[in-house]
Amino acid sequence: MAAGGLDAVLTVRDLRVAHIDGPSSRTLVAGIDLTVRAGETVGIVGESGSGKSLTARALTGLLASNLSATGQAVFEGRDLLSLSEREWRTVRGRGIGLVLQDPFTMLSPTMRCGDIIAESLPPGRRSTRTRRAEVLRRLVEVGIEDESVMDRYTFQLSGGMRQRVGIAAALARNPSVLIADEPSTALDVTTQKEILELMTRIQADRGMALILITHDLRVAFAMCDRVHVFYAGSVVEVGESKELDALPLHPYTLGLLQSEPPVDHRVAKLVTIPGAVPRPDDVVDRCSFAARCQWSSEVCTSAAPPIREISAGRLTACARIDEIEDELREARQLVSVPASKRGFERAGTTIISAQAVSKVFGGSGQKVVALDSVSIDVGEGESVGLVGESGSGKTTFARLTVGLESITGGHLLIDGIDVRDWRALKRADLRRLRQTVQMVFQDPYSSLNPARSVGWTLAEAVTTHAPDTRSVERRVGELLASVGLSPDDAQRRPAVLSGGMRQRVAIARALAAKPRILVCDEAVSALDVSVQAQILNLLTSLRDDQGIGYLFVTHDLSIVRQVTDFIYVMSRGRVVESGMTDDVLNAPQDPYTIKLMESMPRPDGAWLGR
Repeated sequence: MAAGGLDAVLTVRDLRVAHIDGPSSRTLVAGIDLTVRAGETVGIVGESGSGKSLTARALTGLLASNLSATGQAVFEGRDLLSLSEREWRTVRGRGIGLVLQDPFTMLSPTMRCGDIIAESLPPGRRSTRTRRAEVLRRLVEVGIEDESVMDRYTFQLSGGMRQRVGIAAALARNPSVLIADEPSTALDVTTQKEILELMTRIQADRGMALILITHDLRVAFAMCDRVHVFYAGSVVEVGESKELDALPLHPYTLGLLQSEPPVDHRVAKLVTIPGAVPRPDDVVDRCSFAARCQWSSEVCTSAAPPIREISAGRLTACARIDEIEDELREARQLVSVPASKRGFERAGTTIISAQAVSKVFGGSGQKVVALDSVSIDVGEGESVGLVGESGSGKTTFARLTVGLESITGGHLLIDGIDVRDWRALKRADLRRLRQTVQMVFQDPYSSLNPARSVGWTLAEAVTTHAPDTRSVERRVGELLASVGLSPDDAQRRPAVLSGGMRQRVAIARALAAKPRILVCDEAVSALDVSVQAQILNLLTSLRDDQGIGYLFVTHDLSIVRQVTDFIYVMSRGRVVESGMTDDVLNAPQDPYTIKLMESMPRPDGAWLGR
């Protein structure tokens, strides 16, 4: 933990970011104050639209040309916000490093990894041998001892390896501050733990300050000394991690904490935060969270409350904190009530039946075995989980069930139809299969036509699966209602919808076929925790109301516990353990399952050896 008396290495005051469009402007970040000390880890948490990533880009001089930053950000005696691009080149990398969620956005796909890191090293003349030795030393620091990685391109590496190379490049010029923007969000739990352990170790070795941006509160509490909670472009609460976890002093922070799915038990219904994050300009004259807050009163809407210090190191922007603190404490201490057992038995009609299925990619040359003798069943009305790390084969199996891939060996029956080769199926069988199994993908934006309205997309799905439907418009309205959207949303396009709303549209489109099974491939992994809770509750209600079954593919064990009754654990293309979800997660038998459970974040920091 950083000592409170250490000097600040970065001081930010009244940081504002605006989108400039000719004579008009729109506020995106509405006045951020932030202090980071040497050796300290500061967390920034909040939903999408809160200004987290824009703050990171402003502090590294990487804002788009139509965005402007004002205020003050003092680093080594210089105001970063006044620097020219030429001056930024003396700061970016050398003074402040940046690691992004997707290293592809920072690493050139046309350069070999060794050249990427060599280019990032401090300037100076080096022989080829000396430079290669220095690059290897940097790779070893991030846990890569295989020298051949230097000669590979980033697309030839796994997600975890790419992120390690990205960290090595960000650290190459020995920055005193590292900003990590969602560095582990796209990774499975074991790789996430490895990357965060790596960052913790390097930070301790170098005495470097770290700003960690994440929407995962468990990760923030495990990694960070202090946490800043962002909402609608401003800071609504600041506190030491343990204190903030034990007693949030702002209703928004409490809402985020309550939305986290429990790791150790299943609940009847996840807590959600109603509504969505507003634009800063729309709430400039009031508490930005008032419209979503159960404790809102006239004082909250009459003026924007300033953030103020309640005790040493504890700040909140809640105008009523003195009145509602006891209620917040009581709400935080309430333990979510476990859901009653469903009395689940695997005795229904089997819809998906895989027996000793194998899938091999590649031709006569190098072959990759993605699935090796996998046997999985999904029955009528069942919710079945498929968990494992990236590369375990779970997504490959999901793609087999909807015809995006065909099996190499074994037997795969869907609703009694042999789907060994999807291309050889009769048209009638294909239609029946499309009305049996539908898929919901991780990124709804990439699966929706950005040029078409929501109503057009749903109408196309309705007419495709039921050409004789007399009232397409009525059916579109029913689909929107079934996923909690309004008829007015039919006129909107995907780009103007929030991530949660887009995923609801994707689910509605899948429901147009009236499927018996929905295959959800990491369907909530890219969503904020509050929106994630809304979608998980939606899936549960659809199952209860319509009897839909699920094949739920995920790497998050807290999520799989909430929505499934039976799980299969996959590793390296094989099923290593299966059984009732609670039985497997409460008492895992296979060493791999035990490893997954031990990789789940714990707020006490012991998870990372802190």
